[in-house]
Amino acid sequence: MKKSVSRRGFLDRAVSLGAVGLTAAGLCVCMASGCLKKDQTPAIPAKWLEIKEDRVVIYVAKVKPLRVVGGAAKFDHPKNRQRIIVVHPATGSFLALSGLCTHRGRPLEYQQSSRQLRCINFGHSRFGLDGVPIQGPAKRSLTVYRTLYLGGKLEVFI
Repeated sequence: MKKSVSRRGFLDRAVSLGAVGLTAAGLCVCMASGCLKKDQTPAIPAKWLEIKEDRVVIYVAKVKPLRVVGGAAKFDHPKNRQRIIVVHPATGSFLALSGLCTHRGRPLEYQQSSRQLRCINFGHSRFGLDGVPIQGPAKRSLTVYRTLYLGGKLEVFI
């Protein structure tokens, strides 16, 4: 027994399948270009943070990525709701910068090979360790926080 399909039924199905196809193709392009990439910068566990009135104290010896030169880790300040990335660029030296892109507020990740912070949304915006944009569309610099490293504790002044 043969089922006949009306012209309208055929067009309805074709349009539906076309929409599904376009959505799938768009998702593939987006995934290939990195717009759905997850932030790869490791998080600092809350138990190794001490939140003070004007600063955050990080117990560096407990945070594996920060023990090595070239490492980086992030934390979200519980009161100010700011994401901060801490980078260990040289022996005894630490930097703390805003962890959100100034273009659209997407997370940044530290790329050790280029010593830059890169937006995970397509990777178009890149920032130097001084917080200044190297590549746009971001035009505003990141906030750079003052740090003090003494006795295995890193203080990040908010």
